[in-house]
Amino acid sequence: MQYLAMNNTTKQHKSGGRPTKYPWQRWLSGRRYFLTKGEHFECEAYALVLQLRRRASRSGKRIEASIVGDKVYFRALEKSCQN
Repeated sequence: MQYLAMNNTTKQHKSGGRPTKYPWQRWLSGRRYFLTKGEHFECEAYALVLQLRRRASRSGKRIEASIVGDKVYFRALEKSCQN
């Protein structure tokens, strides 16, 4: 399994309406990502996973995530997908 590292994500992103701090559309695309605290996000890792799950739920998706130290490994899946 290969995860994609993100470039620095502190800039503002446009996702239809107002600018957002994170590239939610990209992160919820279904690809596997890993993010590092201090480089890609500032909150606690568990808080980022909660944000990911909340955003995914709004889009009819779910998040499969693991926290290892200061890194978050995740991917978005369709809610009906079990793999």
